[in-house]
Amino acid sequence: MFLEKGDGKKKSLTDPVDILPFAGQNLRDAAPKPTPKPNIPTSRPPITPPPPKVLRVPTGKLNTQNLSINELYQEQKEKQQSLAPENLPYESFSTDQLKMLWKQFAYKMRDLGKDSVYHALIKRDPVLGEKTTILHEIDNIAQEGALQRVQQELIDFLRENLKNYGIQIDWKLAENMEEDERYLTPKDQFTALARKYPNLHSLRSAFHLDFD
Repeated sequence: MFLEKGDGKKKSLTDPVDILPFAGQNLRDAAPKPTPKPNIPTSRPPITPPPPKVLRVPTGKLNTQNLSINELYQEQKEKQQSLAPENLPYESFSTDQLKMLWKQFAYKMRDLGKDSVYHALIKRDPVLGEKTTILHEIDNIAQEGALQRVQQELIDFLRENLKNYGIQIDWKLAENMEEDERYLTPKDQFTALARKYPNLHSLRSAFHLDFD
C-alpha cells in the first residue's frame, strides 16, 4: 500500500497510484529499434521468347549418329554377300584335326547331360569320305535320332573351326550290331533289348517305366 503525505486515509486497491519516475524506467527507449526490411520488387522482369527458327532448304544430310534406312539396308546387304557360298572359306583339313574337334564336341554334349549323343560320338572315330562328307557309324536307330537333333550344331561347330563350309555328315548303321555295353546308355540298352524282345515296349507302357 502507498500512502500520500498529509493524508491519513488508507487507499484501496482500486485507487490510482502515482509512481515516481527513475532512470531506466522507460523500457521502450532501451529496446533496439527494428531494422527496416529491404525493398524487394514483387514483379519479375519479362521473359523474352527466343526468335523463331527459320526453315532452310533441306540438304539431304542428317546430323545424327543413328543409321538411316539406306545405311541399314546396305549393311544387311553386305552381310548377306559375305555369307554367300562363293565367299565362304573351304580350306583343307586333316583327319587328326577332325578327330580332335569331334571329341571336343562330344565332351561338350556330355557336360550338357546329353549322354546318348556323347556315347554315340565317342565310341567310333569319324571317317572322312569323298570331298568334305564325314561318315560316322552308329549302333541303332535311337542313337540316330539323338544325333539328328544336334546334327546342325555339330556341322556348324566343325565348319567354323575347320574353316570349311562344305562339311556334311552322313550317319550309317554299323554292320556289326553287337553293341559294346560300356558305351550304351540305359535308353540305348532298352532299345537293343526291345529289338530282340518286342514285348518290352508293352511292359514299359503298362508299368509306366522310365530310364534312370
